[in-house]
Amino acid sequence: YSVKVRWNACHAAGMLLSNPLAASPQPPWGRRLLAALESTAVGADNFKVRIQATRSLRRATSRGAHVQEGPSERDDASLLALRWSGLVSAAVGEAHGLDSAQYKYKDTLRLEQRLAALTVSAMLLPGDFAGARLG
Repeated sequence: YSVKVRWNACHAAGMLLSNPLAASPQPPWGRRLLAALESTAVGADNFKVRIQATRSLRRATSRGAHVQEGPSERDDASLLALRWSGLVSAAVGEAHGLDSAQYKYKDTLRLEQRLAALTVSAMLLPGDFAGARLG
């Protein structure tokens, strides 16, 4: 897919996540959407796409958007801890795929990754790290 299509998909996902009617209760596609945004936020080749994916992740501001109560709660909580760890690693690590055309977006990407890590950290509970295999 083109960069424009990927950026638009991330933007649309963010709009969807910010809509309280679409996000509550957690929809069956929510887990896959958040995983796709996380993967894009830390691994896409284009920095503008990574920035938009990270901004969209920040739109899921409630713990319920990430962790569904019930039998999968422990797994969801571990995934939330891993999501936080991935965002922190991306924010402090070296930016891969950096070329001269994308260099001007590097600082914006770092800022968005740090803000997303803070957003996710506000949802974490101490027990969330128990099942997560960090680092």
